[in-house]
Amino acid sequence: MINQTVETAFRVLLYLGGQDPKSLVSLQEIHKIVGGSATYLAKVTAGLSRAGLLKSQRGAQGGLPIGREPKKINLLEVVEATQGPFLAFSPAKCVAGKGKLCNYHQTTEKLNALVTGAMRKATLADMMPSDANSANGCILKGAKKGR
Repeated sequence: MINQTVETAFRVLLYLGGQDPKSLVSLQEIHKIVGGSATYLAKVTAGLSRAGLLKSQRGAQGGLPIGREPKKINLLEVVEATQGPFLAFSPAKCVAGKGKLCNYHQTTEKLNALVTGAMRKATLADMMPSDANSANGCILKGAKKGR
C-alpha cells in the first residue's frame, strides 16, 4: 500500500521536477507548497537524498535540487526510498506443501510482479502536468490544505 510518506515524496519530487534543475530550492519553500510538518518533510527529503533522488546542499545558500531528470526516476524507486521494499501482497509463505505454491500464493506472486513491474516502468515525468498552464498539477494544488 502506498502511504502518506510516499505521497509526500511524490509531491516534493513533482514540485522540484518542475523547477530549474540547477536551482536550489529551500526546504522552507518546499514546505510552503507541500505543507505538513516541517520535521516530517525533512525526514522525507533526507530519505530521497540518500536514494539519490534529491541532491542536498547545506549552508546559507543551500537547498534541494532534484537528483535526476524526472524521466529517469521510476515510481518504484520513490516508493522504496520512502517506505522500503514494496510488495502489494505479503511474500509467499505457503504451507500447502512439497515446494509448490497453492493457487492463492501463485496468484499473489504474479500480482506482485505485475505491480512492481508497472511501477518500475512508470516515471515521475509520467505524473507531471502536460502543459505549462496546469501549474504543478492537482497533487500540489490542495496539498497544504489536506495535509
